[in-house]
Amino acid sequence: MSLDFEKEHKEFLSLTPKGKILFVQDIVNEIVDTLNQKNVDIDVFVTKIALFKFFVSRLYRLSGVYKKEYFDFLVYNIREMWIAVESCSSQFMLYPALSAFIDLFSKLKGLNPYYTLHAALDGTIEYGKLPPKDQITELLKKEQLNLTFLIDYMQLDSVLRLNLTKKEKLDIIKSATNYAQLLVLMLFNFIVTVPVISREDFISWFKLFEDAIEKAQLGHTHLKEIEETSFGLLRTKISESSLYSLKAQLYLLNARFLNENVSEILNIAFMENSRALQQLEEYNDHTEYAETIRSFYYQQKSLLLENRFYQILHDLVTTQYKTGVYIGDLKDEKLELTKSAIRLEVQEILREIYKYVSELLIKSKKEDLGISFNLINIYAKISLGAYVYDLVEEIEKMEMLIKTQGIDIGDPELSLLLARYWLFRWGEEKKEEFLKLSQNYYERAAEVYQMLYNNRYVPIYSYSILSMFQYQLGNLSKADFLIMKADDEFNDAKSLMIVSESERYYYEKFRDQIDQVFNNQTVDKPLRFDIPFNALDFNSWSIETKDWRNNLISLPEPFPFNLDQLKIIEFEFISPNSVNSDN
Repeated sequence: MSLDFEKEHKEFLSLTPKGKILFVQDIVNEIVDTLNQKNVDIDVFVTKIALFKFFVSRLYRLSGVYKKEYFDFLVYNIREMWIAVESCSSQFMLYPALSAFIDLFSKLKGLNPYYTLHAALDGTIEYGKLPPKDQITELLKKEQLNLTFLIDYMQLDSVLRLNLTKKEKLDIIKSATNYAQLLVLMLFNFIVTVPVISREDFISWFKLFEDAIEKAQLGHTHLKEIEETSFGLLRTKISESSLYSLKAQLYLLNARFLNENVSEILNIAFMENSRALQQLEEYNDHTEYAETIRSFYYQQKSLLLENRFYQILHDLVTTQYKTGVYIGDLKDEKLELTKSAIRLEVQEILREIYKYVSELLIKSKKEDLGISFNLINIYAKISLGAYVYDLVEEIEKMEMLIKTQGIDIGDPELSLLLARYWLFRWGEEKKEEFLKLSQNYYERAAEVYQMLYNNRYVPIYSYSILSMFQYQLGNLSKADFLIMKADDEFNDAKSLMIVSESERYYYEKFRDQIDQVFNNQTVDKPLRFDIPFNALDFNSWSIETKDWRNNLISLPEPFPFNLDQLKIIEFEFISPNSVNSDN
């Protein structure tokens, strides 16, 4: 770390939130001015871009009070940077500038996935606004055109035909590859966080993501050819490993959201995860770099093991290993032997991930904490599936890991997973303490999904089910308060035009039945929903012996909105028009 950087960093830390925004604004102004100059020192320019990226990443941690100022800062500089990039004639400055531009745009997308480049550039963007549902498809098509254009901006072949020194080639390829990687990350985050998207739109964005991945992989191929230092090559392979891993995650998203050709897609994802791991394996016992890649290796191996667990679970449930086969008076032992082998493999998967988590937590390196928490999330997910489908004898390690690390706070998916886990435990053992734990996690999930992702579905479901629990415990006033909170979230979702006909129909039917219950009336046929099994959707994992609904026989079940997702793919169990009122 240079003395100049240390001085700037100390100055930045001493500033107010608004002062920090102005500090980064000055850096952006310098970058824009440089893009309009000739005879620029490229090394100085690249250093300035690196400084910008470091400090702009710190702005994201500003208090929510300054979110509007942060939004204005991003929109203004996206316009300014775009104008400067369009007029830039230097190939040496173009890709570093583009990577800075994409950094800004990805942060804007992080505030709201429906903020578009078109709206930012033409001044029609509005802070805090979500588009009406009937305009989403058209909006996404325009955004796809913009991003296709940005992906096509990376044309390395034409650049590499120029008469360049090896260092010049290396610098350009590094900048271009970084630009492509940021595009990949932005697209991935968009696909994960967009609140509503149709099946067709999801498929087309999936294709766009693949195109961006291909560009980034091309950059890595060129980098490996001309990188001269061993550390530079290592850094390239770590980066390439992340790309393969992201591609695997994309395929898992496809299987989870579309629930089609799941076995085939899980196999493809497994191959991509294997490639991610292969990039690092040669350094596993390296005298100089083994420690450098350790946490990355553990993460990639855990993702591979998670993928393998989904394959096991999919095969287990879809081929119904749970039931024995009888021929005359003889029982076929083959299925039980297979189930026994599956149990052993799943238990080994859990042991291996637990070992990785324990080792990373002991080291307590700051840079390893994020990876540790990711691994804990994976461990908890596999533990839940193993518990539900009787593939593990005990699950106390998962409970203890969550309790001692306290990392579920602020993690919406893990909160939702643990809420479901304790609901299963309550369904099986009927202990009130388990129900209270489930309630705590549902409350946390509702708050975080709504606050961070503007997601209304999880709060609707969570407050609805919490209301049922309070009624079950005899707390009628609390039950009434919670169902009103669910109504508020549902009305917000309706005003945002993100509720489908079937969702509206089933919520209103649920409310009618809840009112009957609260008025001491008997509900003839309480609502029940059996979500189609999906190995990657933990809200679809269930078996009859662990069904929490058995404890709430007289109460209706809230509509399940694909709850483990940050995004919602619309699906309908049945058309409301064909549903009789007495169903």
